[in-house]
Amino acid sequence: MNASLAMRSYFHVHAAGSVADATPQQLVQMLMQEILNCVKKAEGFLEHGNIPARTHNINRAVEMISYLRSCLNKSEGGELANNLEQLYTYMMRRLFEANRFQDKVALQEVYGLMATVKEGWDGILRA
Repeated sequence: MNASLAMRSYFHVHAAGSVADATPQQLVQMLMQEILNCVKKAEGFLEHGNIPARTHNINRAVEMISYLRSCLNKSEGGELANNLEQLYTYMMRRLFEANRFQDKVALQEVYGLMATVKEGWDGILRA
Protein backbone atom coordinates (compact mmCIF):
# COMPACT_ATOMS: atom_id res chain seq x y z
CA MET A 1 0.00 0.00 0.00
CA ASN A 2 1.48 3.35 -0.96
CA ALA A 3 1.73 6.20 1.55
CA SER A 4 -0.95 8.32 -0.12
CA LEU A 5 -3.47 5.50 -0.07
CA ALA A 6 -2.63 4.72 3.55
CA MET A 7 -3.17 8.35 4.57
CA ARG A 8 -6.52 8.53 2.76
CA SER A 9 -7.60 5.29 4.43
CA TYR A 10 -6.57 6.62 7.85
CA PHE A 11 -8.46 9.88 7.37
CA HIS A 12 -11.53 8.03 6.09
CA VAL A 13 -11.59 5.71 9.11
CA HIS A 14 -10.81 8.58 11.51
CA ALA A 15 -13.59 10.74 10.02
CA ALA A 16 -16.07 7.86 10.14
CA GLY A 17 -15.23 7.28 13.80
CA SER A 18 -15.61 10.98 14.57
CA VAL A 19 -19.01 11.08 12.88
CA ALA A 20 -20.20 7.93 14.65
CA ASP A 21 -19.32 9.37 18.06
CA ALA A 22 -20.57 12.92 17.41
CA THR A 23 -23.68 14.59 18.76
CA PRO A 24 -26.04 16.24 16.24
CA GLN A 25 -24.60 19.61 17.27
CA GLN A 26 -21.05 18.39 16.65
CA LEU A 27 -22.10 17.03 13.25
CA VAL A 28 -23.30 20.51 12.27
CA GLN A 29 -19.99 21.89 13.50
CA MET A 30 -18.07 19.36 11.36
CA LEU A 31 -20.24 20.15 8.35
CA MET A 32 -19.55 23.86 8.72
CA GLN A 33 -15.82 23.19 8.95
CA GLU A 34 -15.95 21.07 5.81
CA ILE A 35 -17.78 23.89 4.00
CA LEU A 36 -14.95 26.23 5.00
CA ASN A 37 -12.40 23.68 3.78
CA CYS A 38 -14.14 23.34 0.40
CA VAL A 39 -14.42 27.09 -0.11
CA LYS A 40 -10.75 27.59 0.75
CA LYS A 41 -9.73 24.77 -1.63
CA ALA A 42 -11.92 26.26 -4.36
CA GLU A 43 -10.14 29.58 -3.95
CA GLY A 44 -6.76 27.88 -4.38
CA PHE A 45 -7.95 25.97 -7.43
CA LEU A 46 -9.35 29.21 -8.88
CA GLU A 47 -5.95 30.86 -8.50
CA HIS A 48 -4.23 27.93 -10.21
CA GLY A 49 -6.78 27.60 -13.04
CA ASN A 50 -7.92 24.10 -12.07
CA ILE A 51 -11.53 24.43 -13.21
CA PRO A 52 -12.71 20.84 -12.48
CA ALA A 53 -11.33 20.89 -8.92
CA ARG A 54 -12.70 24.39 -8.29
CA THR A 55 -16.12 23.37 -9.53
CA HIS A 56 -16.08 20.14 -7.49
CA ASN A 57 -15.31 21.98 -4.25
CA ILE A 58 -17.84 24.72 -4.88
CA ASN A 59 -20.50 22.13 -5.67
CA ARG A 60 -19.69 20.23 -2.45
CA ALA A 61 -19.95 23.45 -0.43
CA VAL A 62 -23.31 24.26 -2.06
CA GLU A 63 -24.63 20.76 -1.31
CA MET A 64 -23.60 21.01 2.33
CA ILE A 65 -25.09 24.49 2.76
CA SER A 66 -28.27 23.27 1.11
CA TYR A 67 -28.37 20.41 3.61
CA LEU A 68 -27.93 22.82 6.54
CA ARG A 69 -30.75 24.93 5.14
CA SER A 70 -33.02 21.89 4.81
CA CYS A 71 -32.43 21.00 8.48
CA LEU A 72 -33.66 24.33 9.81
CA ASN A 73 -36.72 24.04 12.00
CA LYS A 74 -38.59 27.22 11.13
CA SER A 75 -41.55 26.47 13.39
CA GLU A 76 -39.34 26.29 16.48
CA GLY A 77 -36.44 28.43 15.28
CA GLY A 78 -38.56 31.46 14.46
CA GLU A 79 -36.72 34.53 13.24
CA LEU A 80 -33.28 32.98 13.71
CA ALA A 81 -34.14 30.03 11.46
CA ASN A 82 -35.64 32.37 8.86
CA ASN A 83 -32.53 34.57 8.92
CA LEU A 84 -30.25 31.55 8.58
CA GLU A 85 -32.34 30.29 5.66
CA GLN A 86 -31.90 33.62 3.88
CA LEU A 87 -28.17 33.65 4.67
CA TYR A 88 -27.66 30.10 3.42
CA THR A 89 -29.58 30.93 0.23
CA TYR A 90 -27.40 34.00 -0.27
CA MET A 91 -24.21 31.99 0.27
CA MET A 92 -25.29 29.40 -2.29
CA ARG A 93 -26.07 32.13 -4.83
CA ARG A 94 -22.65 33.71 -4.24
CA LEU A 95 -20.96 30.34 -4.71
CA PHE A 96 -22.76 29.85 -8.02
CA GLU A 97 -21.58 33.31 -9.06
CA ALA A 98 -18.04 32.57 -7.90
CA ASN A 99 -17.98 29.48 -10.07
CA ARG A 100 -19.59 31.07 -13.10
CA PHE A 101 -17.54 34.28 -13.07
CA GLN A 102 -14.37 32.92 -11.42
CA ASP A 103 -14.93 35.41 -8.63
CA LYS A 104 -12.39 35.11 -5.81
CA VAL A 105 -14.09 37.90 -3.84
CA ALA A 106 -17.36 35.92 -3.76
CA LEU A 107 -15.50 32.89 -2.39
CA GLN A 108 -13.86 35.03 0.28
CA GLU A 109 -17.22 36.55 1.17
CA VAL A 110 -18.84 33.13 1.63
CA TYR A 111 -15.85 31.95 3.65
CA GLY A 112 -16.19 34.95 5.96
CA LEU A 113 -19.94 34.49 6.39
CA MET A 114 -19.66 30.78 7.13
CA ALA A 115 -16.74 31.38 9.51
CA THR A 116 -18.90 33.84 11.43
CA VAL A 117 -21.84 31.41 11.61
CA LYS A 118 -19.50 28.62 12.71
CA GLU A 119 -17.91 30.84 15.35
CA GLY A 120 -21.37 31.46 16.81
CA TRP A 121 -22.18 27.75 16.68
CA ASP A 122 -18.87 26.91 18.36
CA GLY A 123 -19.72 29.40 21.10
CA ILE A 124 -23.08 27.74 21.70
CA LEU A 125 -21.41 24.35 22.03
CA ARG A 126 -18.87 25.69 24.53
CA ALA A 127 -21.59 27.22 26.70
